Amino acid sequence: MSFYHLKKYPLLFVNDAKSVDFHVQAGDYFGSLATTLSLWRQQGLWPEAEGAELEKDLLFLQKEYTIRKKLS
Repeated sequence: MSFYHLKKYPLLFVNDAKSVDFHVQAGDYFGSLATTLSLWRQQGLWPEAEGAELEKDLLFLQKEYTIRKKLS
């Protein structure tokens, strides 16, 4: 997996809370982030080369890992 140095980019917000909630409940964290990143790259809001590598790693994480809440 790569190491990333993320430069300062303008703040980008997801305005569709219902969609975000759906993906969180479905456990689709990394895949949703990869899709959002892909859309930003297509719009020129994220650098192509860095975005492509990060997107690839996020899809790997989605395939291989699950996020679970820690037990207290």
